[in-house]
Amino acid sequence: MHRLLVLLVLVCWPVVTWANHIVGGDISLLALDKARPGYFRIQMTQYWETSALVSGNQDAIINVMVFRKRNPVLIEKIQVDLRTTTPLIYDNDACATQLNLRTTQALYYRDYQFDVAKYADPDGYYMVWERCCRNNTTVNMATPTGLGMAIYMEFPPMLRNGAFVANSSPSFALPNGAYICLNKPFTFDLGAVDADGDELRYSLVTPLQGYTTTQVVYGDEQVRLTYPEVAWASGYSAQNAIPGNPPLRVDARTGLLSVQASRQGIFLFTVQVEEYRNGQRIGLIRRDFQLPVIECTPRKPPVARIQYSGQPATTVAICPAQTALLTVDNDPLYAYQWQKDGLRLSGMTSYSLTAAQPGVYTVIRSYKTTCASDTVSEGVQVRRSDLPPPT
Repeated sequence: MHRLLVLLVLVCWPVVTWANHIVGGDISLLALDKARPGYFRIQMTQYWETSALVSGNQDAIINVMVFRKRNPVLIEKIQVDLRTTTPLIYDNDACATQLNLRTTQALYYRDYQFDVAKYADPDGYYMVWERCCRNNTTVNMATPTGLGMAIYMEFPPMLRNGAFVANSSPSFALPNGAYICLNKPFTFDLGAVDADGDELRYSLVTPLQGYTTTQVVYGDEQVRLTYPEVAWASGYSAQNAIPGNPPLRVDARTGLLSVQASRQGIFLFTVQVEEYRNGQRIGLIRRDFQLPVIECTPRKPPVARIQYSGQPATTVAICPAQTALLTVDNDPLYAYQWQKDGLRLSGMTSYSLTAAQPGVYTVIRSYKTTCASDTVSEGVQVRRSDLPPPT
């Protein structure tokens, strides 16, 4: 009987193992109601390598640790739930399929009431989550297998001189799935927005490895003065994360990444965003991310021309209850991906699109079965008509 009980315990006990699936991520705080002191949304975005996902490595709940920066002490541990998973959309599906470039965005968040009395230290606080392991396909890490990660951010006190401070940290948008063509100029917008209008300054920094290992999969409540950085492979650094002429750079004011890569592979890097108010740094967030560099066939498909009602269009005015059917030539040789305001529209891969919302619409055209460079159409601005509604 005793042996049977032990066997049942071993079978039913949840097993936590390390897995190589995490591409990157970031964490942020959003003030939900300035009239309600301490009411924030804790939001974490993770990026997973889709092919490496199994049932045991998609955490349904994460534990975020909050520490005081000065003479660090643990303030509290907060559980945050997984809410949605969304596949990133790539420009050229033929390239993504050929190279198995599949990435899933996992969005965690929780609306949480902080006790502002615990957050009055003028030096501020930091929030961190640690997990093993990163995906092992990167070429710029010294030892990519079994490499842990720490997602880290800093925020100012919630109570200053007896008055509540409702500050939101900068927030990154969902990125488009992108890849870099070898020896071709490339740009990628990784800019953040700040709800308070604070000044944002961008820089490239070394990703954090943290303290997790293949044996200790999750971070704990132990106070840490610093978090170890990853070890770069020979010849790589924060300022040479993707080598090229020029290598990977980020615009300090806008967060626009640029590179003309000279090596193929998948490259890990981190963009740090520091938040300034009245010339004083009050917080920071960091996004770990990866971009692949591939050899693209030189030939490009012709640029698509968007039409409305059978005519080339640059501006379309629609009534409030109306939609606009935008089309390009329906050639089976090509694949299409529609965008609105520069962001890819999930599932919108036909030669036509019904536009119901104002914005600037473009379409990416690529070869359906060949991994090659693609082209982007001129934009068509869809706007609401100024005419009064009919009577």
